[in-house]
Amino acid sequence: MQSSTKTRQLEDEIRSKDAELKRLQAQLDAAEAEKRAPLIKRIIDAAPVFREDDFTGWTTEHLTDLADRVERHNDIKARINDAYAKKAGV
Repeated sequence: MQSSTKTRQLEDEIRSKDAELKRLQAQLDAAEAEKRAPLIKRIIDAAPVFREDDFTGWTTEHLTDLADRVERHNDIKARINDAYAKKAGV
């Protein structure tokens, strides 16, 4: 009899720990999503060919790098266009 009581206690403890792990994982996922959202927005604003789905599985580090590169590309492109416009006398 004691064995089944102990088993039930252990099972309850396992269920409790499992629920706690799921709650903590949900908090981690939400925090990661908060970090990713502005980076994805920067990328999509700078390069509308991308969609949010394109970045599933990307790390925050990779998203930051891509956002910086896309913005740098657009800046260089704008400078080139300005130079051509000045040269053409527009």
